[in-house]
Amino acid sequence: MQEQSTAISTWLAEQQGSMVKLLSELVNIDSGSYDKAGVDAVGARLAGFLAKQGLAVTTTPNAHFGDILRAATESARDDRGRHNILLMGHRDTVFSKGEASRRPFTVEAGRAYAQALRT
Repeated sequence: MQEQSTAISTWLAEQQGSMVKLLSELVNIDSGSYDKAGVDAVGARLAGFLAKQGLAVTTTPNAHFGDILRAATESARDDRGRHNILLMGHRDTVFSKGEASRRPFTVEAGRAYAQALRT
């Protein structure tokens, strides 16, 4: 178990740059709760990222709000007795259109900020 934990920690450390880049891209997209186009833009970026990681991504359209994404690994779809992990989240924010450009993503001294939120 310790060996697996170490392997996961090592992999995560190696991914830090790409994860921060993805976070930056997501934070810099306007995606207010009622901005379907913005929420779908965040979804499209996430779907692309997940597909590059080898996950099968499906999209369920929604006429009024952001489309629903589902991503799965092969093991999540088979009957080999493997354990599944469910991660859930949302892609909308409470901010109005234009807020992402007023508060761009930055990293200073190892910390990530949406600039105007920093205290």
